[in-house]
Amino acid sequence: AAHVPPRPPGRPASIAGMSEPRPVRLPHGGTLNCDTCRNDVFEEYRWKLQTTGLTFFNLDWANRDATCFVCTSCRRIHWFHL
Repeated sequence: AAHVPPRPPGRPASIAGMSEPRPVRLPHGGTLNCDTCRNDVFEEYRWKLQTTGLTFFNLDWANRDATCFVCTSCRRIHWFHL
């Protein structure tokens, strides 16, 4: 497992929708590694995917969610529709 760097100053220790940094197991059984730096420790977030149609009608709440894993080393975001 890769070293998890300390959080940057001013960044809250807990953000709604975020998990503690951890390795990520993929559905096929492998482990997620960052495409940029090969790190294997990520923070997990759930983000809304916005669409023009639902936003136009002020129905953003009805948009789908994406699971995002943010690399704790280089901060690259890996998006998944799980």
